[in-house]
Parts: sequence; structure tokens; C-alpha cells
Amino acid sequence: MGLNDSVKLVLREYAESLILALLLALFLRFFVVSAYRIPSDSMSPTLLKGDFVLAYKLPYGVRIPFLDQKWAGRAPYRGEVVVFRCPGRLRSTCLKRVVALEGDRVELRDGELWVNERPAEKEGAGPGTSVANYGPVVVPPGHFFALSDDLMAKEDSRRWGAVAVNELEGRVFLIWLSLDWEVSESEKWPALRRNRLFQWIN
Repeated sequence: MGLNDSVKLVLREYAESLILALLLALFLRFFVVSAYRIPSDSMSPTLLKGDFVLAYKLPYGVRIPFLDQKWAGRAPYRGEVVVFRCPGRLRSTCLKRVVALEGDRVELRDGELWVNERPAEKEGAGPGTSVANYGPVVVPPGHFFALSDDLMAKEDSRRWGAVAVNELEGRVFLIWLSLDWEVSESEKWPALRRNRLFQWIN
């Protein structure tokens, strides 16, 4: 075997390894874990603007490419922070907290969340939140009701209505990076929020 043949063999092995790694990364990206950036403070204090999070896709099933259908999977649980396709917004994703499931009766009374005529503990909500009353509404079959942790941010099921379970993309489980862009103009780079790195999301 000549020198050129040896070089070709090494390049071929590297190319095969690179293609395999790329295919594995794509598989993980589309079917297992996805990364998202938080663009607003609507999920404060749980998630802040500038947080980068990971969402686990498998609990809600595997989306079959080109068919817009899912294989296997389960419905979300109350309290989970989830990523889903935003109602009425093509190719956009939203990130909210599930507060009610199909058949549940949801209502906001002076900023307090009630589910099935009982006050529900709203995980992540800041103290002293004051919002208008809402509902009651009943979540239809195959849907869930999602709210922002900051109830003053009303871009959630109060505006869109209940969300179809089929629109779920993943369950948020980890903040892996957090950047504070609200720094003085003299600063060239955002500040790193070290206390939020690799923080698990309940």
C-alpha cells in the first residue's frame, strides 16, 4: 500500500466517523433532547430572560417526520414546564407551565389559580401577583391548559385557549447556561449568571 493509499484510508475513516457523529447528533436533536433560549421574563422567577435550557422529548412521544403524528408518549403532568408549538404561530415554540389537564375546570380568582373548585399551588409564581379574573373554563379532551409563571404575562392559554397534547415538543429539565443581557452599555459582553448554571427544573 502506497502513501497515497494510506492517506486516503485515514481520510475515509475520519469522514465515516464525522458522518456517524453528525447523524447521531441529528437523531438526538430531533428525537431526544433539544436546546432553547428564553427570550422573555414571562416564566420568571423559574426561568429568566437569557437562560438556555434543555428539553427532553421522549416522554411525550416521537414525532413522525412529514406526517405530523406522534408515536407512543404520554400526556403531561400538572406542574411540568413544557415546550410546545405556539397556537396560531407557524414554526414558533412556546414554553409554559402545565396547570390543568383534560376535564379540569380552571379559573383565576383575583390572581389565585383554582382547579376543580380548589385553590391550586401555582409553582414558580412570584408573591403578590395581581391579575384580572379569568374563567372558569373546562379543558377539552386531548388538551392541556398552560400558564406563564409570571401571571402578568398573558401570552398563554388565557389568550389562546387550551393547547392540544399533540403540539408538545418536550419537558424542560435543565438550565445549562444563563446570560444577563441587562448590563450597562459600557459592557461589551453579557454577564454570566453562575448561580443558575446546570440548575434542574422541577
